[in-house]
Amino acid sequence: MLNHILQAGTNPSINSNNMKASADASTTAAVIIQNYVGTILTQADLSLPDILPDLPEHQAKARDHATSWRDVIQPQMISTNTDIVSFSNNFDSYYDPLVKLAVKIQQNPSDTASINTFKLGVQQLQALVAQKQTATHNVVNSVGGFQTTLAEDARNFASDFTTAEAALAGKDGQIAALGKQIDAINSAMSKDLTMIAAGSTAAVVGGLMIAVGALAEIATAGVSTALIVGGLVVVGAGAGVAIAGGVDYAKQTSALSTAITTKTKLQQQYSATKNVNTIVQNLSGQASAAVQAAGSLLAGWQTLEQDFIVFQSALTSATPDLGYFLIAQLNAAKADWDDVGNHARKLLDYGSLPVSNASVTSSGILLPNPTATFARLAAA
Repeated sequence: MLNHILQAGTNPSINSNNMKASADASTTAAVIIQNYVGTILTQADLSLPDILPDLPEHQAKARDHATSWRDVIQPQMISTNTDIVSFSNNFDSYYDPLVKLAVKIQQNPSDTASINTFKLGVQQLQALVAQKQTATHNVVNSVGGFQTTLAEDARNFASDFTTAEAALAGKDGQIAALGKQIDAINSAMSKDLTMIAAGSTAAVVGGLMIAVGALAEIATAGVSTALIVGGLVVVGAGAGVAIAGGVDYAKQTSALSTAITTKTKLQQQYSATKNVNTIVQNLSGQASAAVQAAGSLLAGWQTLEQDFIVFQSALTSATPDLGYFLIAQLNAAKADWDDVGNHARKLLDYGSLPVSNASVTSSGILLPNPTATFARLAAA
């Protein structure tokens, strides 16, 4: 028993089972996924109807999944840290009454009443652990469900991007084709300007009228046309070439505007689709990390529940040093849970929920004030 007492200082029976590391991993994954969620929810509408008719539906699904994370799963992830803080608080509230009982047991190892009350306190803490275990199991299921929906989003956006890349990117894609069209339009417009300049010069040299600041209209093939070059309205028989160039220049200007606008929109939509796909693919791994971290927390609570069962078995041995053993275990466990609880409080800076100090009896009855209730039992 003495050896067990000495070992309790560094290895308590009811320890936190690496929950600190699991809480770190869980919080990290949750923060990264939360950033993903923010990106999905704030991303402007994606629209490439001629190429990706299903893209709006895929985006809508991704937004639904992101909203589910934000409104349901993220609070559950936060609650895993809240549960650690809560249990740390609970253990602290039970510590003094349990130590007082352990002192009584040390004084009289056959004190059945003190042993039974001590066992009741341990059972109440064990019941709390069972509650945390159930809650964490729900978190594991929720995160696992999100992982499934994220995988669906990843498949959808990967398919969308592959299609968009084939249709838009590369030397034969629509964006490149529009670039070539814009170059051709610019070349045609340059020729039109040459025609305009040549025709205008001919009109001036021929002594024809140039109306400054006036709008002169010339009938050409039944169409009323005005030629304005550098703020000058050119009128005269020699202006035919300039007018022809001006008419084509206006058409090319309109075509250029349309081509540039179309290319810009396609580039923006292509880039946005590529960006969303990249984010979703990268975040698939984070969802796996979140599932693994939540699973580690669940395993920690499950192990802790078994630890309490083993700890209770020591109460069946009425040895002379039983009280000292219990005190050593309680001291080591309190130090451990104080440390883990303080660490979890820091993690709550990434989000917080109300921390509960509730407890239950071994029969599952909620104790409204566990500290006062159990303290009265311990002092009886």
